[in-house]
Amino acid sequence: MTTLQKGANAVLTSASAARVGPLVVGVDWVNEAADLDVVALVCDGAKRVLGDTHFLFWDQTATPAKDVLLRSVPPGETSPTDRSQVILNLDAVEDAVGRIYIALATIADGVTLAQSGGVSVRIIDGLDGATLASYSNSGNYSTETCLTLVELYRYQQKWKVRAVDQGYAGGLAAFGRDHGVDIA
Repeated sequence: MTTLQKGANAVLTSASAARVGPLVVGVDWVNEAADLDVVALVCDGAKRVLGDTHFLFWDQTATPAKDVLLRSVPPGETSPTDRSQVILNLDAVEDAVGRIYIALATIADGVTLAQSGGVSVRIIDGLDGATLASYSNSGNYSTETCLTLVELYRYQQKWKVRAVDQGYAGGLAAFGRDHGVDIA
């Protein structure tokens, strides 16, 4: 398993194969009472979302081809592992997909990610359950209301993961604008 630092990246390979296909990206935060939402943007190589149906959030949990799915634990309930997961199959995503961004956003007005108490991300091999890479931050956030956690991206015929940990004081709308999504 690779433990990533902010800005670091790693090639995604399985213990049983030279490359990885199905993955689970598990996201957790310390303060279970914090009302947060994991979102995913499925983008092209130029970092632009493929379309409205490729922006996944609580009310739209799958791409049209069902190659990227989102599932979350309802607010107030506990989970033994992850508060939210993005399930994807890198072998099955459309050829146009160059990057997949996983982000964490606040839901309620006036709430910031400082209330998360810290976040962690695990990249899990969907075939054997092994953790391939992980990233965590102890929660040194202040005014951010949206945070790009990680990006999965194609590079020289391989998929890689980067620990981005980039916050947006402008929230989900600012994150969306950076990738061609108009979020009201």
